[in-house]
Amino acid sequence: MLISVIIPVYNVSEYLPKCLDSIIKQPFKDIEIICIDDKSTDNSLEILNQYHQKDSRIKILENSENLGVGLSRNRGLEIAEGEYIHFVDPDDWLEDNLYTKLHNTLKKFPNIDMLYFSYQIFDNISKKVIPFEYKNKNILNKILDPINNPEAFDNWDRYAWIKLHKRQFLLDNNIFYTHDKALEEMIPAAIAYV
Repeated sequence: MLISVIIPVYNVSEYLPKCLDSIIKQPFKDIEIICIDDKSTDNSLEILNQYHQKDSRIKILENSENLGVGLSRNRGLEIAEGEYIHFVDPDDWLEDNLYTKLHNTLKKFPNIDMLYFSYQIFDNISKKVIPFEYKNKNILNKILDPINNPEAFDNWDRYAWIKLHKRQFLLDNNIFYTHDKALEEMIPAAIAYV
């Protein structure tokens, strides 16, 4: 399995179907989808169970108490089997061929610890799509060691859902979320921006 998709879920029944549909309809099928229900009080867990019946790649974990986003993501990371981890928020949805594109990019950059990719934001008020603009396009499609290349941070953004992380790198370096620090702040050994 190449990609483990980890989704923390808490009271997001309004958005969850669109998120899950965008993942299970990806043409690239070599994924597992780990959903962690963080003690939702709406019908999010019911929606997860319905989707699990449709697609056996969906695994559901239930927190016994509300742990928050970070610690819920950790639970998913602990059972993930994929070579790469993609943290997705339950109110996000994916471009139709995202995983195919990322898989093709990983073939070009097989030794990276993190793949950073662009995104768009949908503004619910204006109903407009706002594209992400890289500040430094000179570093696109390159592998950078951020310790020796500070320009790697020219395009840095804190969001977890715009990065693929090599699972073994996270585990080997004991990189998990805590209540104080977010994984989005970590400095990986090798970054590729696409």
